[in-house]
Formats: sequence, structure tokens, C-alpha cells
Amino acid sequence: LSHIRTARGAPVERVLVHGLSIGGGAACALGVRHPGLRVTLDQTFASMHAVSAHVGKGLYEQVVLSKAPRWSRSFLRAIAPCAVWLAAWLVVALAFRPPSAAERHAPHCAVLDRLDNVGKAGRMRGDLFVFFAEQSMPRRRAVSPSSPRAHPRSSETRHDEMMPHHFAERLLAARYGRSQPELLQARSLCVPGGHCSFFGDVPELRARYKAYLNQSGFLP
Repeated sequence: LSHIRTARGAPVERVLVHGLSIGGGAACALGVRHPGLRVTLDQTFASMHAVSAHVGKGLYEQVVLSKAPRWSRSFLRAIAPCAVWLAAWLVVALAFRPPSAAERHAPHCAVLDRLDNVGKAGRMRGDLFVFFAEQSMPRRRAVSPSSPRAHPRSSETRHDEMMPHHFAERLLAARYGRSQPELLQARSLCVPGGHCSFFGDVPELRARYKAYLNQSGFLP
């Protein structure tokens, strides 16, 4: 970023950083350190704890519930939210040490905040745009009793297996608040497919993102 600003002589308001998946952590950190910088987050997480809990929920269902004795499953389902939250907290606490008092305010990009993107989004001053992914998966309807043939396939929407859509909602709400739903809708786009699907493969999404960049004054 320093090279771009020095070599091109561009003010920070004329620079946009695009963070994909875990790269959203670095993009958010730059957005906080450089007020006015434009940030696009592409299928990234709300916080490391949030994504750990989301992934952990699936693992809990596959590893714990599916293999537990039938008589214990009701109890294990009841404690699942607390168990998953605590396990995610422990994983993040062990993997990321908390910052010292000096490091908490250190002037560098790699802030030791356990990748709290929501917290950083709330401290940004530049424009924020968010992509999130969803995929439509085919499912079969029940077979009609009056017919031996199944009904045609319909589709159901499943969220990104790594970064569910509510991460995008939380990031935008942290930056702009929840009082302007039209603004939040205008600054987000849903990308079809699984995690890390490319919005540029869809002409309509390319056009809508370009329109946003035009309307926000980034592109002429």
C-alpha cells in the first residue's frame, strides 16, 4: 500500500484493497490503519471465533452426535451450542495469544486481536463492500403416493460451508449500523457456488460491482 501511494502518488481514498477469505483479516486491518481506504471483503469471516464455531458445529454433528449412543443424543443436542462455543473459544485462545498493552496499539498491520474483523469493521472510515457465497443444491421431493415417479427436482439454497451469509451482515452492520437496510443491501452481493467462488465469472455480478464502484466515485 505504501508503494502504491508513493509510486503512483495516489491518495488513500483512491486505493481499494480486496481481501478474499482469510485475506479479509489483512484488508480489515489496513482499513483501520488507513482511514478513508476502500475495502472489499470477499467471503471472509466475522471473527476467528465465529468461523471456528461455525465449522465446529458441523464437526460436532458428524463426529459426536453421529457416533454417540442413541440414548445420549438428546442430551448432546441440548448442550451442543455451549459445547461448540467453548471448544471454539479454546481453539482460538490456544492458537492466538492476546496482545500485550504495547502491542495493542502498535502501528502495524498484523494486529494481535485474534482476527476480529467485525471489531475492525466498526472502526473503519472508508467505504466497505462485502461478497458472500451461497450455492443451490438439487434435492428431490417426496414421491407422490398416487404416482410411482418422483416429482421433478427442485433446488434448495445452502450457505457457504466456511463463511455463512450472516458474517457479511455482521460486517456491514458493524460499519454502517442496521438503520439503513437499503445501504446494506447495496453494498453486498451473493456469489453462486461454494467458498472462494469468483464473482467475476458471473456477468451480472461484474456489472453490479462495477456500478457500485461508479456510483461511489471510485471509477469515473
